[in-house]
This record gives sequence, C-alpha cells and structure tokens, in this order.
Amino acid sequence: MLLTTGLLLACTSKVHLPTPAPATDPAQEWAALLERSSSSAGVDYDAIAAERVVLERYLAWNAEHGEISDVMGERREDTRLSTLINVYNAATIYGVLEHGPFDSVRDLRFGLYRVPGSAFFYGLRFKVDSDWMSLHHLEVVRILGRFQEPLAHFALNCASTSCPPVRWWSAEGLDSQLKSALRRYLRSEHGLRPEGEGYAVSQIFEWYARDFTDWSDAETVCEYLVPYAPDAAAQWLAEQAVDCPLSYIPYDWSLNAWTAGG
Repeated sequence: MLLTTGLLLACTSKVHLPTPAPATDPAQEWAALLERSSSSAGVDYDAIAAERVVLERYLAWNAEHGEISDVMGERREDTRLSTLINVYNAATIYGVLEHGPFDSVRDLRFGLYRVPGSAFFYGLRFKVDSDWMSLHHLEVVRILGRFQEPLAHFALNCASTSCPPVRWWSAEGLDSQLKSALRRYLRSEHGLRPEGEGYAVSQIFEWYARDFTDWSDAETVCEYLVPYAPDAAAQWLAEQAVDCPLSYIPYDWSLNAWTAGG
C-alpha cells in the first residue's frame, strides 16, 4: 500500500505558474473575464486562453493566500468557502488549458494514472493557500469535508457537460446564491427529469447521497430536494420521501466547451 501510494505521488504533475503572485488580489479581474467567457452552456476556453495571464495571476495570488495563510477567522466562513470554490473552478479551467485539447477531462493520462479521470482530478497538483494539492483533495477535504455544505456541489464545476455551470461566487449572500444554483440545476436536463412513473436526477445525488442527509435534517435525498424542485417534481418527491425510488441520469463527461456568440 505504501509503495503504491509513493509511486502515485512520484507520478503527480505539479502545475507551476509562469506568473508571480501579484501585489494585490486580482479576483475582480478574473471574475470579469469568467463572466464574459462562461454561460449555462459551458466555458469559452479559447476566450480565456486569449487572456490567460488573468487566470494565471488569480491562481498565483491564491497559491500564497487563503484562509490559513491569511488567518481568516471562523466568522468569515462565507469568504473562506466562496474563495475555495472559485479557486477550484479556476484551477479546473487552467487544467483544461494546460493539458487539452481533449474531448473529456477523463481522457488525460500520465504516469500510473490510467483510470479515466484519475490523472486530471488526482494527478494534477495545484498550489493553494501555500500547500500543494489535487483537485480531488481541494474538493473533498478542503471544501466539502471542511464546511459540510451539500449545496457546494452545485457551485463546483468539473469541466464537463453534466456539471453545474461555472460562475463567480461572491461571499455576500453566498447561501442564497447556492440555493438558487440548486434550483436552476434541477430545472436543467442534467439535474432532474421525469422518467417512467417517477423522476431521475443527476448522479451527483447518487455519488454523494450521504452528504445530503448527513449534513442536513433530511432523511433521504428526496426529502432534501423537495424545497428546491419544480412544483410537480416537488410533490412527487414529498410523496416518495421515505422510500425515495429515484433513477439516475447518466453523467455526460464531455468537455463543457462553448463559444461566446457562436
């Protein structure tokens, strides 16, 4: 086991940025570029590549700053969570620019990372808040495990078609933003749809089912979704809250590429 872990670590790829950390936080510059270059249809990777230095400056700043490096207090929870979500999404986009083109992030392979998705999510290492970590670690440990907020799933974008859309998240009103994100996702073809005599939902609710029950007052995923689903679906979910016989929509891992104005 130790040998296998050591071999995998030896095969990781650290993402070194060509841009030094700027003197001031460039978050708003990156937020503006992201807003111009993303929509519910996906990400315009070519547009971001044309202004790549903006993304690099943002990631370089967050390589040296964060909740630990800047000693952010517990009362700044929304700032800490929104920052980590924004960094995760930015790092994912940078991973695509660095290692694409490909049809899916699951296509990336290097070293011993041969299982689809493992190289991208486990093998790439980004420096975040003065510590090197994989996207998987950033998501599962620093974001989900640390804050235990199931709504964060609908802010994280995995550069794939079935992922919730990427956007900029501000600390102010974060809870309201996240709730709205889940409502929008459930109204998309990837989030929830009728199937047979019931409903099918994204595999996010299958893979992370315990997050929605362990970190809330809901006993089942169906019960958790009732306040967020469209009316007809909400009624069915409420009626089926105990047994919760959901089906799951196959996840579309194709790259969420989109061209602005195209």
